[in-house]
Amino acid sequence: MPLLTSQPLEWSRKVLAFITDNYADSIVDGPFGASINVNTDYINDGIPVIRMVNIRPFKFVKANRKFISDTKFKELYRHKIESGDVLFSKVGATTGDCCLYPESESTAMLSTTGSCRISVDKTIYQSEFLVIVLNAYRNIFNSITSQVAQPFLNMKTIKSVPIPVPSLFEQTEIVRRVEELFAFADKVEAQVNEAQTRVNNLTQSILAKAFRGELTADWRAANPDLISGENSAEALLKRIKAERAKLKPVKKTTAKKAKA
Repeated sequence: MPLLTSQPLEWSRKVLAFITDNYADSIVDGPFGASINVNTDYINDGIPVIRMVNIRPFKFVKANRKFISDTKFKELYRHKIESGDVLFSKVGATTGDCCLYPESESTAMLSTTGSCRISVDKTIYQSEFLVIVLNAYRNIFNSITSQVAQPFLNMKTIKSVPIPVPSLFEQTEIVRRVEELFAFADKVEAQVNEAQTRVNNLTQSILAKAFRGELTADWRAANPDLISGENSAEALLKRIKAERAKLKPVKKTTAKKAKA
C-alpha cells in the first residue's frame, strides 16, 4: 500500500509496526462490544473509557467520556491506553482520525474495535510525528474504505501502513514547525472571531441608534463607510429581498403546472 509518493532520499520507509514498542500489544484495538455491557459496566467515575467520539484529527476531545471499574479494567488490561500513546480511529466516517493521548491524562482503556492504540518506540520515532503522518493519510484511508458499505480498516492493514522514518532530529524539527503553524492558525481564528463579534455589536449599535433617531447628519458625515456600499440601505434591502425569495414556499398549483 504505497501511501507516500515522495520523500527525501535520506529518509527510510518502514511499515508502521516497525516503529512501535516491538511487543505483541504495541498496536491493539479495543475489545469487542460484547466485552463491555453499556448498561452495567459503565459507572459514574473510575477508569476512563476512550471512544471514537474522543478522537479527532490532531485533537483529543475530553468531553463525553465513560468510565469503568478497576475490576473491569484489569479484565481488559490488554486494551489500556497510557499518556503519550497515539489514538487512531478505524471505522466509519471518522476513519483515519488520529491524535495523541495527552501526557496530562491518566491511564485509560479503549472502548471498542472501532479505534486502536499505538505505542511508539521513542528511541526511533516520535508519537507527535506519527500523528502528523497518519493525519496526512486521512483522505487515502477514506478512499480505501469507501469501497465497502461500512468503512473499516483491519489491524493487518494498519500495521503494514508504510511510513517515512527521518532522523529523530528531523522529526523534532518538523513537529516544532507544525505546532508553530497550528498556534498561528489558532491566533488568526481568534482574531477573526473577535472582529466578527465587533461587527455584530456595531450592527446592533447602529440599529439601536436608528430607532432612537440618533443617525444625524453629523453622525453620517463622520461615518460614511457605515452607510454606503455594502452597508447602504439599498444593499441591505436587496439582501432582505433575496433571503425572502429563498424562504418563499413553492405553490402546489405551480408544481402541478410544471408536471403538466
